[in-house]
Amino acid sequence: MSRDDRPNLPQGFYEVESVRKKRCIKGNVQYLIKWVGWPEEANTWEPLENLISCSDIIDAFEERMSLERQELSRKNKGKQVVAPQPQKKKSKPHEQHNKVLIDDCMRKRNP
Repeated sequence: MSRDDRPNLPQGFYEVESVRKKRCIKGNVQYLIKWVGWPEEANTWEPLENLISCSDIIDAFEERMSLERQELSRKNKGKQVVAPQPQKKKSKPHEQHNKVLIDDCMRKRNP
């Protein structure tokens, strides 16, 4: 699509090219957005509420991630994966809190 074919966006709005990644910070989902006409270095993490108008792109990203997880699960089925056991160290209170937040976020992502 040429620059002339693109719809004119209101001042301060940019066109989403694609979603690169997803993360959860303090229970809030954010997506790493690649903007049309901008280099990779200009990608930004955006909360879901900023992306309401491009829900089709978000849905396509989520579907792609779901298919990739299913494929990975299928490839690893029957294989026993053993992670190396790290040495135990005392964690600081904020590290425990961060682990709880990450675990909560993972539960929300993987019902």
